[in-house]
Amino acid sequence: MRWVITFFLVALIFLNGCASKEVEALSSQIIPQSNKTIEQGEQNVTSPEQLQPNETKEIVENEAQKIEKLIPITFRVKALEADNVAMSFPVFWAEYQRDNVKMEKQGNFFEATVEFPKNSLIRYQYILEGKSWDEREQFEKDIEPNRMVLVSEPMIVSDKIYSWGAKKVEMPIKIYGKVIDKQGSEPVLDAVIVADGVITFPSGDGSYELNIRSGKHQIIAYLLDGSYKTQSKIIEISESIKEKEINFEMEKANTAKVTININANPPADHKVRIYSSAEQTGARFLYKNRFLTENFKTLENDTLTFKLYEGQYVDYLYTVGSPYIAFENKNGQHITRHFIATDGLIINDTLGNFTQKNTVDLTVKVPAYTDPNDVIGLEYIHPTPLFMHPKGNNEWTLKLSGYVNQGTEYRYYKGFAGQGNEKVQRRRLNKDKIYDIIDEWKLQDDYIKPYNYSPPIIKNKFDIFIYPYDYYGPGHARLMESLVDRISEKGFHGIALSQIWGYETLEPLPKISRDKPMTLYMPFYDVQRVSDYAHEKGLSVTMFPQLVGAESVLNEPKEFDEGWWNAWLNEMEKFNLYNARTAQAAGIEYLVFQSRQPGMNLPENYKETYNKRQGEILQKVRTIFKGKVIAAADLEEGIDYWKDADIVSEKIWDGLELDKDASQEEMDTAVENLLDAKYKPIYEKAGTPFLIDQLAYSAIDGAANAVHAPESEGPNTDEHLKYPLDTKEQRMIHESFYKAINERDWIIGVNLFGYGFTDTPESRDVDIRGKPAEDVASAWAKKIGKNN
Repeated sequence: MRWVITFFLVALIFLNGCASKEVEALSSQIIPQSNKTIEQGEQNVTSPEQLQPNETKEIVENEAQKIEKLIPITFRVKALEADNVAMSFPVFWAEYQRDNVKMEKQGNFFEATVEFPKNSLIRYQYILEGKSWDEREQFEKDIEPNRMVLVSEPMIVSDKIYSWGAKKVEMPIKIYGKVIDKQGSEPVLDAVIVADGVITFPSGDGSYELNIRSGKHQIIAYLLDGSYKTQSKIIEISESIKEKEINFEMEKANTAKVTININANPPADHKVRIYSSAEQTGARFLYKNRFLTENFKTLENDTLTFKLYEGQYVDYLYTVGSPYIAFENKNGQHITRHFIATDGLIINDTLGNFTQKNTVDLTVKVPAYTDPNDVIGLEYIHPTPLFMHPKGNNEWTLKLSGYVNQGTEYRYYKGFAGQGNEKVQRRRLNKDKIYDIIDEWKLQDDYIKPYNYSPPIIKNKFDIFIYPYDYYGPGHARLMESLVDRISEKGFHGIALSQIWGYETLEPLPKISRDKPMTLYMPFYDVQRVSDYAHEKGLSVTMFPQLVGAESVLNEPKEFDEGWWNAWLNEMEKFNLYNARTAQAAGIEYLVFQSRQPGMNLPENYKETYNKRQGEILQKVRTIFKGKVIAAADLEEGIDYWKDADIVSEKIWDGLELDKDASQEEMDTAVENLLDAKYKPIYEKAGTPFLIDQLAYSAIDGAANAVHAPESEGPNTDEHLKYPLDTKEQRMIHESFYKAINERDWIIGVNLFGYGFTDTPESRDVDIRGKPAEDVASAWAKKIGKNN
């Protein structure tokens, strides 16, 4: 017997004169096929014409309302060595999901038919019920298939299990092509391609490639923010085909204003948060072939209005903690909800419980000197960020419910985990109601005493930008607005945003990827979001791309052959063009051009080719990006393409060769000599303004001689702590650089590297936040003024 399961839907069509308004909403349940509507108290949907401010209107069924037909999709999977296969429908590829659907065995195949609303984009996977986590389906160790289906008409989806357990499965067929805008023929930024359960992104010229297996596949192209209409193509590839070209011309979607209202009874002092599959509630990050989100929107005054796109399919859930802690539940199970966006859609949700039997009522009192703009979080409860709610009087609270047990370890932090931690290393949940008191933060034990500093007369109006950590992730995304607020408050002129990709392979040929060997990239949605907010605050923005994964050549330089460099240049062209398009679309003012890193040596007979190709790529960047292009100097003989950039740059982490107790005057002289002897010749060779793209000196004794000791808790802690904290030396170094730059009009600016998300006045690292060096830098920035 074939299993037929229904995701049930209410679509209400309201007539307004001759026009009709179609509104769609989905419930959280999978139930037997039924024409039952969603009952009031679970979810109802109202058109904007029906709901006025401060007015409620009962929805009454009439002829203008109907239940939309659902589309049956039959899933058939070949699963050898399996007796019991079920389908799972993860909402965000994590622990929270819809109910599983059992499949019926038919020979070597398992089959189930499930009904979905038309135009929904469904995530699914196959599981062996009752088996261990290690026995889940994988095509490489710890990498699971990310299968999706776009529901447009009844169809049969045929799949093959990769492997039950960690095993690398060969995918011998390459599909490739381009993803471009249908009207403008430009590459579509951050389009997602999914086929045979594998995800990839196009590169800077819109091209993509993906390895799959033979068989019949639905290939899907979509945007995480829904800004383009989702497309799919059905292809059937035989084992004899080695590669196939598949192109997509995507059409922009119209915007859709969606409002969500809730009727909720959260715990005291808690506000309801919403997590969703749409980037509009928080950037999504590709990690091990799955998209993760750790960011949310808060429903202030029980409502949220945001801009989506027509036809965008959205899964969402409510919580007062995270998707894993204190989430809306029914008998301990997640309640997930779904809708398809239409302009003017208003959703009214009545919410259930956020707590369960194993709830711990946690309250903490933080030191009075804690910055009121800092958010308080919890470590160790769950690997993902978990933020508390302010109660007032320096108290924060959170009901811990869900995946929580007595004896679970936890630790408080302010701002950013690992940076703003409390001094206590570990606490344990040991009762149902806990009131903790934090005596002091690990790297801040009191109020910060300002350092009073007055710069001299301004002779050179140079820019002072803040350069936060040179990587990006979900934990950063949540804090970017408060970081921008701090930068603006201190009078700095701009912010540098990281864009970190990596070498998926370095040899035999280089290949770069945004999520391999690790996920450190900044999604375009966040590039746009943060840039917009920075511009609102009067700040300029620099995009600073970098590549990781080739650190081995830093210590052991290697000369690569002509074939390797040809492949490298092709990869760099795609990367630089992606950054150019991203920066231009986001209205960014400055863009760093990616070049080779130290240790990547050129054959003598290839230098001319390398220089020519890099120059050509630089010119292509210029045709796309209309701001200022920054290029690092490459001083090898015969390499001069970088002189065609608008600005030449170098990092300064240099030792100043000073005695331990050097005076301010001695330090001033040392900095002047360094700039004139090492960096002015670069400026003179380029004939373009010079930028210090990273100024980085630690807050330790010996920093002036390039001693660095990153603040950490781990294997190197004792080694780092042997260097005494010395914020004075760090402050003196910064003062010397600003004074020297003020006398040298060939230097147009400086990026202050490693700026953190919370005050750490006792940290030994290069971060100046909360230290005297920040006061000195801020005084210079404010005196110079913005918009130089």
